[in-house]
Amino acid sequence: MKTITLFFAVIFTALTARSQSVDLAKEDNCFGDAKQTALSGSIGAIGGTFSSAMQNPAGLALCFKNELTFSPFMKLKRTQTEMNKNISNDERWTNGIGNLGFVYGLGKSSKNKSSRRSKSQWSNLNLGVGFMRTADFNERMLAEGINNKNSLLDAFLEAANFGEGVSPGNLDPMSTALGLAVQVIDTMPKQFPYDSIHYFSIIPAGKEMQSLSINRSGYAKSFVINFAATYGKKLSLGFSILKSSIYHAEEVLYREADQSGDSIPYFESFTYTKNITTVGKGLGAKMGVIYKAKKLSLGL
Repeated sequence: MKTITLFFAVIFTALTARSQSVDLAKEDNCFGDAKQTALSGSIGAIGGTFSSAMQNPAGLALCFKNELTFSPFMKLKRTQTEMNKNISNDERWTNGIGNLGFVYGLGKSSKNKSSRRSKSQWSNLNLGVGFMRTADFNERMLAEGINNKNSLLDAFLEAANFGEGVSPGNLDPMSTALGLAVQVIDTMPKQFPYDSIHYFSIIPAGKEMQSLSINRSGYAKSFVINFAATYGKKLSLGFSILKSSIYHAEEVLYREADQSGDSIPYFESFTYTKNITTVGKGLGAKMGVIYKAKKLSLGL
């Protein structure tokens, strides 16, 4: 008899940031079938499902029936940021397949009568094949507010004016060289040939509106082939071969603008963007053991 389990997970996660700096994306690994989610991911020590075998391969030996699991998910991640007492909110919906797995019994179950008459100590030889998402990186956040003290261009100036000043041809092509190209920073004319190179900013005293938007996407997932069996009545052993992959993309958009239109001379706005993509693949193996200890009774 085959058992089919269908689980639909709706996950709500909240993240609060109260500074201008934003940490890198953190794993959100609330994925698996209904039993794993109900036990907050601690199913690896109990076994009995395909999802448990992703944590401990020996857990597959505790499956006594053929099993097919399919677990789609829907997730809402909300973020709230505070910059100079200005609060901004953003949210992002994501959905997909969290788990798809099949467990098939290759050997007789210890619950069958035939296994009791058998001389072999091995039982519950199971094969598990499937896919599971182990992390989700999708999120979006926004922080904005008026800065009356400084600008991102101050950091550009610190780098460009280092030492005797960096020549225009040697500026960082990912930051200071871009600022010089659009003339939000520029060089002061030399009065004498021996003068050092010195740069100035078009926003010397702040008062601009700053906004930072970060959009992240990606996942970590594994495809697994798992074998497990029980020896005797207490010892379960398992072995897995995993093919794992990870994808993480981040788009950062930073903007400064003159809100009033005339408080900063010769300046309207500039936008600085950054894109980072990380891709990885790997092949691994994992072994697991589950041993059923004797029950202890305490007399009090």
